Amino acid sequence: MKEMIEIINHVKADHIMIKSYISGGIDNGRNIMLVYLNSKSPLKIPNWFGYKATDYNAQKIKDEILAEFDSKRGAYGYGILLGKQPDGSFIICIDIDIDNDCKDSALKQFEEIFKKHNIHYYLETTKSGRYHIIYGTRQNH
Repeated sequence: MKEMIEIINHVKADHIMIKSYISGGIDNGRNIMLVYLNSKSPLKIPNWFGYKATDYNAQKIKDEILAEFDSKRGAYGYGILLGKQPDGSFIICIDIDIDNDCKDSALKQFEEIFKKHNIHYYLETTKSGRYHIIYGTRQNH
């Protein structure tokens, strides 16, 4: 709970900067979505603005997204809806949720493939020590 309070305080204090990140991400063709910070659920619940994942397009509702973010300071974080983006590219996340020695072996194999094909990626290690590999592509894989 303390961590969430710190996040909410950060979002309130850095509201203008975070709003610029949201706006810039949308302008760069990314499906940015607002995520409720005050949810009682441990899951991050997005504000879909009445859309479904299949027809959500942040570029079409940018003004509505920014107005909602402004109207409820500290209520939202933000994220990127994975998959096909409004600019035609794709953002993909490989989630390695293995809790044994295979985890590091799987990561190494993915890293070798990415290096071989010159694919740039972002690696996140979760609090539980698992991995998220995030990358973008213009090709439909």
